Order: sequence, then C-alpha cells, then structure tokens
Amino acid sequence: MKKGNVIAGIILILVLVGILAVKDTESTAYIASNANDEIILHTGEVLSQSWLSEQKKIGGFVLQLANVPQTVESGSIKMELKDRESGEILVSEERVLAELQGSSLSFRFPVIKMKPVRELEVLLELNGDPNAEVVLKVNNDYSGCKINGEDKDCGLGSEFIYVKNSAVFVVMVSLGIIFALAISLSLLTKHEFADTSGVIAIGICLVLYICAMAGNASVGIYLIEGLAACGLIYILYCLFTNRCQVKNILSFGMAAVGIFFLFTIVYNYGTIITESDEFSHWALATKDLFYSDKLYSHEGTTVMFTRYPPLMSLFQYYFMSVNQLFSDKFLFIAYQLFGFLLLSVILRKRDGIKKKVVLSGVLFLFPLLFNTNYYNKIMIDGFLGILFAYVLYCFFFEEMDLFNLVRLIFGMSALVLTKEMGVVLAGLAGMVFLIYTVWEQRKLGTRKEWQIILTGIIALAVFGSWQIYCQMHIGNVTEKGMADAIQMISGGGHDVEDKLSFFLQTVLSNINSVWNGIKIGPFSVLTILVIFLFAAYSIKKRTDRKKEWVIMELLITGSVVYFLCIVFLYVTVFPIQDALTAASLDRYLFSYVSGIVFLIVAYIAAYGRKETEYIRIGILGLAVLFLAPTSGLFAMNQYEEKRQSILWGYDKIEENFQSFLNKDDAIFFWCDDSQKLSHYIFQYYMCPIHAQSGNTGCSFTYHEADEEKVSDISEIENIIGKYDYVYLANYSKKQEKYYGSLIGKGVLLDGGIYRVENTQNGVKLVLQGYSPIQRFY
Repeated sequence: MKKGNVIAGIILILVLVGILAVKDTESTAYIASNANDEIILHTGEVLSQSWLSEQKKIGGFVLQLANVPQTVESGSIKMELKDRESGEILVSEERVLAELQGSSLSFRFPVIKMKPVRELEVLLELNGDPNAEVVLKVNNDYSGCKINGEDKDCGLGSEFIYVKNSAVFVVMVSLGIIFALAISLSLLTKHEFADTSGVIAIGICLVLYICAMAGNASVGIYLIEGLAACGLIYILYCLFTNRCQVKNILSFGMAAVGIFFLFTIVYNYGTIITESDEFSHWALATKDLFYSDKLYSHEGTTVMFTRYPPLMSLFQYYFMSVNQLFSDKFLFIAYQLFGFLLLSVILRKRDGIKKKVVLSGVLFLFPLLFNTNYYNKIMIDGFLGILFAYVLYCFFFEEMDLFNLVRLIFGMSALVLTKEMGVVLAGLAGMVFLIYTVWEQRKLGTRKEWQIILTGIIALAVFGSWQIYCQMHIGNVTEKGMADAIQMISGGGHDVEDKLSFFLQTVLSNINSVWNGIKIGPFSVLTILVIFLFAAYSIKKRTDRKKEWVIMELLITGSVVYFLCIVFLYVTVFPIQDALTAASLDRYLFSYVSGIVFLIVAYIAAYGRKETEYIRIGILGLAVLFLAPTSGLFAMNQYEEKRQSILWGYDKIEENFQSFLNKDDAIFFWCDDSQKLSHYIFQYYMCPIHAQSGNTGCSFTYHEADEEKVSDISEIENIIGKYDYVYLANYSKKQEKYYGSLIGKGVLLDGGIYRVENTQNGVKLVLQGYSPIQRFY
C-alpha cells in the first residue's frame, strides 16, 4: 500500500466527513411580511392561520409581536401546527407568557420532513390568566387569519424556519456525485475523466427520466446517490489496494470542470429568468417537476407545452433536489455545466498542459459563437447544438468499443429527449454515421454498421417512450408535435399544400426579411471561415486526408436535409406568423452548424504537424477570443433594470396566495396583456401553489378598453365561475362600468385578489387581498 494513496484516501474521507458536518442551514419563509397592522388575541380565543408550504423541512415558527405593552401577568401561549387535509397535529409547543419580550416569540421544534405543497394551519391559544391578551402583527392585504372561526381579512405576521442544505454542501455534493461516478467509471473502463463525465451527466438524466415516468423522480435521486456512494467506495478500494495511483485519478479535465463550476456559481449569483419562453416553459417545467416529483405531463400540471421533451429539466431537477429548494440560479448553473461537461470531451491527457489551457478557453467561448446570450438564458437550442457536437465527436474521434457504443447510445437518446428538433439531428447523425461506415468498411453487414443501427433503434425507442407517456397522461393537448405533422401529411388534404405554397411565396417575396430573421452576424461568419481554413490546412498535412473530406461532405449534405426538415416543421407545426417571419430560424440552424464547427475545431486541435501545434492552437484561441461576441458575458448588467421590474411584486403575490390558498384551488388571471408576458410570469411564480386540470395552469383572457370590443358580462361570468379565485392585473378603471356588477363588496382594484362566489343572481367577486405586480403592455 503506497503512502501517497493512503494519504489521498484519508483526505477524501475527511472531506466527506467535513461536508456532512456543514450539511444543514436555516432560512425563513413569511406567512405575511410587512405586517404593520395589529390584532388582539384574548384568553379563551383560538387564532388560526392557514399556509400552503413549499418547504421540505420545517424546524420552527416565529410570531411577530406588536410594539406595544403586552397585557400579560401569568399563563401561557400554545402553538399547534396542523395538517389541514388529514387533521393531524404535527407540532404542539407552549411558551410562558412572561417570555413575551421584544418584537417576536420563537417556537422551536424537531425538524419535520414533508412533501412540498402541503396545506398547514397554525393554531394559537392563550391559557391561564383570564385577563391576558396579546397584540399581534398582521397584514390587512393578506388573508387566512381567523379567530374562533371568524375570518379577520388579514394575514398573521409570522414566519416559518425551514431547513435546507447549506451552500457549501450543495456545491460539494452536486459536483461530487458527478465526480465520483465519472472517476469510478474511468477506473473501470480505463478511460479518462474527460471521456466519462459527459456520459455520466446524460446517465443521471436517463435514471431520473425512468423514475419520473414511474411517478416518483425522487427515487432516481436516491439511486444516483447510492451509485455515487458505490463509486466512492470503489475509488477508495482502488487507492488502498494500489489498483490505481493518485495521478490516474487527477486530470486536467477534472480541474477544468471544477473551475468552470465555481465560475457558474459566482457568475449566476442572484440570477433570475427574464424571457417569455423561459417563463412559459423552460424554467416552469423544472419548477413543476421539482414540486410534483413527476414529469410535467401529468394531470393538473401548470406547464403549457407538455409535449416538449424533458432532458434539461431533469438535470436541473437534480441540482434543485440537492439544494432542497427551488432557485432560479440553479437553472443556469445546471444548464451551463451540462454543456461544458459535454464539450470537455476534447480535453485529453495526451495533450500538453498549454494546449489544454487554450482549448479550455475555446470551450468556454465556443457557445457564444452561435448564441450570444448562452450564459444569460436557458433556451434549449444552444445546448442542443453542443449535444449534437458531442455525438459527432464521439463517433468520429473514438474507436467503436463497448464504452463508446454505450456513450453514443446515451448521446443519441439525449438528443431525442432534449427537443423534438433533436429527433431530426439524431436521424441525420445516424444516417451520416451509417453512410460513412459503409464507405470506410467497403462492404455491408459489418459489426460497426449493426452497432449504428442498434444505436438508432434504441434512440427511436426512447423517443417513442416519451410520446407514449404523453398520450397516456395528457389526453387532448393544444400544442402540436412531430407526430401531428406526420399525421397531417399522411392525411392528405389541401391545408398543408396551401400553407407550403403561401410560405414559399412569402419567403421568396420577402427574402430580406427572412435574412434579417436569421440574424447571422459578420463575426459568426468570419469565425466559421477562419476555423474552416485552419481545418483545411491541418487536414491537408495528413496522408489519409480523404477521410476528413468525406466526413465534411456528408455533414454539409446533411445540412441541406436538415434545412428541408426545418421548412417542413414551419409548414406543418409552427404557427403561421412564425413561418412568415422565419422566427427563431437562426437558433434552429445553429444547432446543426455548431456541431460541424466543433468537429472542425477538434480536427485542428488533434491533427497537423507537431512543430506547428502551438501556432495552430494559439491562432485558434485568438480567433475564438476576438470573434466570439463576448459582450454576451456581461449582458446581465444590461438587464438589471428589466430584472428588477420583472421581480417587483411577484414574490409578494406568491406569498399572499400561500396565506389562504388550498393546493387544488384554481386561479383566473385577468389581465389586458396582448403579449401574455404578464400571464407567463404570474403562472411561473404561482407554481406550484395552485394546480388545476388542463394545460394552461391559469387562464388568460384579453379585453380591450374599446367599448365595442369589451367582452360581454355573461361571457366573463361563464369563464370565472369555474374558478376559485380571480386576480386582477393591469385593470382599467374605464372598464369598471362594464364589470362592476360582479363586485360583492368593495371596488375592483388593480392588483386585487377576489374570491369567486356563485350565487343565484350570478357570479360575485369578494375582495380577499391586495398585491400589485409589474405589468407589461
């Protein structure tokens, strides 16, 4: 047993013990913040306050006291925490009234573990002194507070103390699990960390995918943690039995991933999402998955586009689960880390340290070549291009052994589970691989050809499993998918022909508009040109350069097929307004182009004369550094004003609804917002504290201030009569004369929360609370 291995093993064990020692930290969640009003609780009265919890562990309750002399001489105050659904008393604590000093009274109790979205109720009662009374703080804009069953139209000024994993624990464990699995796999397969880290990230998603389909994604987390524990044991076993050396474990790829992960933590500190598509799906899907523990294609989901594949949401869910609390920043951290884990496959041990340092910089900037805001958004197309590049690299740069076959199967399966456009990329990749293999082997029926066919069949089966799951759990859906497009074509009819004809006429007659929609900047074009020229120079110096030219010819031919597939989707699936303006065409095209360019970068790094290696790598690094739009890295500062305006009010409205809402209540969001941005933001922040049948989560209707376009009152009553609550945002005073008859008491308020009451005389709205938000026009 070598001394260095023993020391390394002991250090690893001590690190694990240290991580466990700093596991938990505490934070608070308000029932009603900014409580500046007062309510008096007398002996013999029972105060109750409802609360819909999002936390997984609760360990205390803090009651806010009014800043007035309290009338207490003896007796006690009893606090009980009850499950509203089952009636079970979870906590019962009592404090002597003489302890009522200062501005708060704390009740600490053993940590309670629970599932998120649990209906709780706090009960407070004075015992002993019949003349005792306590003045408590409340917020009259909230609700849910009752005394002896009588609603007091306020929310109790109080907060729960909840327990979550500490920041140090989250950082070490989330990355440590990936490291443990990747290192153990590298020792088992005799491959490098750079080879195994990407396939481990995909493997985590596939494990979670299977468990989430079964209705319990958290089981997948336990499986992953168990596998990581086994991986750690195996690493220690290898160290203590001299089956490996410390130098076999440590690698530049591992260091690069660790440094990049630390960068993402610092860079994304305080980050929130800002884009409409993120609110409507890419962030909302992960939030729904985290709180429901199921894939978002389930009954009562708040997600709108339930047929979008879930790969990235699953990886983000992994980070949220380690954190034990949903946080926007981990959406970005997971997204960026996943991409770097895949790209780092190019960092090989056989290369020199200087070369790998430059390549690490190239990998960091590479996504910016085709997606300026890659580090500021979680739109899936940029990641899809990286995943496609990973699959191409694994096939063309690695021998087809068992490990690489599994890696290709995982990569192709990941493509079809990332986005439906990934099915097209996977299909094209499979065709290119098969044609190239036939050309390379010079005959049909070889083992490698059957391996490619097997890879395609498994990827198709994985995609089919998602389609079957959607059909079983969604039923009637509003959004179209690729299956609908195929059905439209096979069903004949003139709609597709007419739409295609109209689309082509529009494209040809508005070619400038289409080009502007593509948004290919001169820097991107110049970068591609420079990289391609260097690749051509590198390939020319090889004796077997015909192989590389065949690969490029196949991929360029595939790009034509890919473009035709995009046109097909614009005609059959996408809305007509998207087809007419070529909306998002640049993102779709760059998913394919980035794969080709990454392959070219890999050729430049791997091939060419040894004496010119550092010159080639240096020029490549400078080309990417100066031509990539690095301004995207600093875009967060530009969005600060927008971020603050988006955040304003939405955290408080979520808190407000939590003070009285039942988890199955339905909310109607009433807002004059033709772009639906306010609706998407509201739906995101409210998830998961309300859920209802259907795909939209909370409904939306558009009303013009124009008197001729105002919706009929009977139409409004028919809609909101199906809901439990109405929230009014961006409400025009001019419309009050049309909808004033809905008011039970009070007035229509911009930012008002109303309880829906169905009476014999029609629908009435009763003011429940008030919480204004930022609106968008």
